[in-house]
Amino acid sequence: MSPPTKSVLLPKVFPLSLVNLGQLLPNPLNPSFNSCIPERPITEDDYSKLEESEYTATLTLEKSGKLKASFTKLFGAFFGVRTANMIGLYAPTAFHLELKQPDATLRTVVQEPEVQAWLNDMAQYRKPVYFVVGLQVIIDGVFKQKIDKSGEAGVNMRVPLEAMGLFSAHAGVGATGLIKGEGYVEGKVLGENVLGILVRKVNYKLRNSRDRPTLVEESVWKYPYERVKGDREEEPLELGVSIGDYVGDDDLGDMSDGLGEDEDDEDDEDQD
Repeated sequence: MSPPTKSVLLPKVFPLSLVNLGQLLPNPLNPSFNSCIPERPITEDDYSKLEESEYTATLTLEKSGKLKASFTKLFGAFFGVRTANMIGLYAPTAFHLELKQPDATLRTVVQEPEVQAWLNDMAQYRKPVYFVVGLQVIIDGVFKQKIDKSGEAGVNMRVPLEAMGLFSAHAGVGATGLIKGEGYVEGKVLGENVLGILVRKVNYKLRNSRDRPTLVEESVWKYPYERVKGDREEEPLELGVSIGDYVGDDDLGDMSDGLGEDEDDEDDEDQD
């Protein structure tokens, strides 16, 4: 089993305690911001696990400051930095978790009142919603970057390692200081940390209950807000939710690890 072709490489590593399978979030690049963790726990029966020893990968720092990697090549990729904008990653152990039935899991978690309330808020402000269906986890990861002797590279050489969360303020992330060797700089994050996540878009639709029949794959509940159409009576709305496509780094465009852009205010807009 190989990791899916579409995954999101996080700009910082996050402790496993802060990122969960089944989590709902508005921004895949910052899974700890304004997210919703269902009360129902995800059990070992809900997901598959692929473990790899002597895990290596090569990450690339783009001009925009984002880190990228091909998750189809993470297992078995060589460890050795070739240029100043590339970071070598090694971990004695890594594992990939993925929900076996993400559609069914989403239909289950959205029955929880707190999850419905969170989704109602997202729909009110037309925010994008994503569902975490997979995690890429490293244990005691070591990040290594080549030092370019040129002045420009020397000034910027710390940025990628800091961006990977070696000095993250998140509780639970233990990090050693940077070690400078002959021609390279190296840092380490201790324990189990999430390097990347696999997400699927959550599609939702605000509509009048008489507009169309509910689809089999949709979960629907009464939306707690009402709208007025001129002199007509107030129309009760319902919110229909279903799972969408996988989303990768390229699909997120220029989204940063801060708030995403505001969505259009048009009535009854689809999120897909």
